[in-house]
Amino acid sequence: MIESDPNLVKLIAEHPIAAKALAANPHFTAIAARHPGLATILANAKPDYKADEMAVNCWKDEKAAVAAVNDPNFIKLCSEHPGLAYAVCHHPEAAMILANHPRLTEIAANHPWLTEHIAAHPEAAKILANHIHLDKILAADPQGIAHAIAAHPEIAQKLAENPRLAEAVKNHPEMVRHIAHHPEAAKALANHPQFTRIAAEHPELNKVLARRCKAGKSR
Repeated sequence: MIESDPNLVKLIAEHPIAAKALAANPHFTAIAARHPGLATILANAKPDYKADEMAVNCWKDEKAAVAAVNDPNFIKLCSEHPGLAYAVCHHPEAAMILANHPRLTEIAANHPWLTEHIAAHPEAAKILANHIHLDKILAADPQGIAHAIAAHPEIAQKLAENPRLAEAVKNHPEMVRHIAHHPEAAKALANHPQFTRIAAEHPELNKVLARRCKAGKSR
């Protein structure tokens, strides 16, 4: 998907005809901000596009990225420098710091797919899985969390055990299926104290759980 796949964005931006379509996309600026490492290529596709210098620098320089994410005013910096939140995620250490940020819910709400960028690093994914506000982060960035869950069963497991899960997935029915995709998370979900409510709001859940729990037993 173009929203989250830098390789796909690169291929499109480098193709003469596809690049024109990308440049005309009304979401071009937002897409470009999510991929600061492709600033030069995207500028070739759309000459009037200028990437944020701080974001590009943080994508290139790990020390700059760590300094930025540790800045007490990081949220303000993100609002002033498009792409900065995604840029720092290019580096494992900075991604781990961001994964534990006390205001990650707020940051993620303003940066779609951000949690997928964080979870691209295994150690950062583990920290994200243990974030005290993981349920709220899910609600803030459902697309990113969905992709993070697919790659990291531990995030699905933690969500399945979250006491506030029912409220978190109320408006995101697809999230329950993503969580239940992993056998161990499926078992935890089946034993959730609010399972009756969750199952009532997601009619297909029982069938999905039956398949996944069976898959887990066969391993």
